[in-house]
Amino acid sequence: MALHAAISTLTDIGWPALISHERRIARSLREGLASIPGVRLLGPGTETETLPVATFTVEGVPHALVAARLAAEDAIGVRHGCFCAHPYLMRLLGLNREQVLRYRDEVRHGDRSAMPGAVRASAGLNTRGSDITRLLDAVARIARGDPPPVLYRQDPRTGDFHPCGNIPGLTDQPDAHSAPCSPG
Repeated sequence: MALHAAISTLTDIGWPALISHERRIARSLREGLASIPGVRLLGPGTETETLPVATFTVEGVPHALVAARLAAEDAIGVRHGCFCAHPYLMRLLGLNREQVLRYRDEVRHGDRSAMPGAVRASAGLNTRGSDITRLLDAVARIARGDPPPVLYRQDPRTGDFHPCGNIPGLTDQPDAHSAPCSPG
C-alpha cells in the first residue's frame, strides 16, 4: 500500500518536475559550498551534473565537529566519516600510504580522534531552496571560525564530538548527548 501510494504521488508530481527540482537543488548545494572560503568540495566539479549530494571538508575543522555543530546548533543532519568508501575518500583527501597506515594503526588501538573523513549533505524531493541557504549559512559560520555557543568534547573511541551542556536559546531540556565538560 505504502509503495503504491509513493509511486502514485511521484507520478502525479511528474518525473520532469522531480528531475528539474533535484538538478536545481544539486547545483545550488554544490556551487554554494564551493563558494565558501575554507570549504573544499570533494568529487566532481560544480560543472558536472550530479544528484543533490555534496561531500566537503572545512579547513582546520574536523569533519566530526562540523557534523556535530550543524546538528546541535542548527538542527541540520549530515553524515560524516568515510561513507563506506575509504579508498576513494583517502584519494580525494590526498592522503599518502604512510598517513593511511598511521590512521589505521590509531583506530586499531581504539583512537578515532584523528580519523580522516569528510561531511556529506544530501537533499531530495522535500528540500527547499531555503533549506540549502540555511545549510550554507551554517557551514560559512563554521568555516569563518565563529566560536560555537558551547564547548564540544570529543570521544576518542568514536571520534564524535558532543556539546558540553545545552545550546543557549535552543532548549532548556537536557540532551542525552550533552554533558558538562570536565577538565582533562
